[in-house]
Amino acid sequence: MSHGAPRSGIGLYEQMGERTTQPFAVQVLDGLGSISGMSIIDVAAGTGGLALVAAKRGAHVVATDLNPAMVDRAKERLRPFEKCRAQIMDCHIDLRSPRLFDLAPGYCRDDSRRPARRPDRSCNVDSPG
Repeated sequence: MSHGAPRSGIGLYEQMGERTTQPFAVQVLDGLGSISGMSIIDVAAGTGGLALVAAKRGAHVVATDLNPAMVDRAKERLRPFEKCRAQIMDCHIDLRSPRLFDLAPGYCRDDSRRPARRPDRSCNVDSPG
C-alpha cells in the first residue's frame, strides 16, 4: 500500500498530522527514560508515528486504530521490529485492572497530563467482541 495514496488520506496525515504530533510524542518518550523491553500500547496510533519511535528505542509495541488504512500503514512501518504489531481495535483502558501493558502514552491519568505509567498496575486494554 502506498502511504501517499490521496484517496485514503494517509499521505496527508503523515505530512500534516504527524508533523504536528510527532515532536510531542518524542518529548513524552524522552521524559520517560529507557523504554527498552517495555510493553507499550499506542491507542489511536494513526499511522504509527509514536509507535515507530518507541520500537526504535527497543519497546514491544501494539499500535491500534479504528481506521484500516491507518493500521495498514502502521503495520508497514513496524514490520522491521519483530516484537511490534499494529491492529484494528476499538478499546478502552482501565487502569484498575491487572497489568497487560507497561505504558499507554496516549492516555493520561487523573489530570496530571502525564502518560499512564504505573509499574505496579499499568493498563489493561479490552477489545469488545
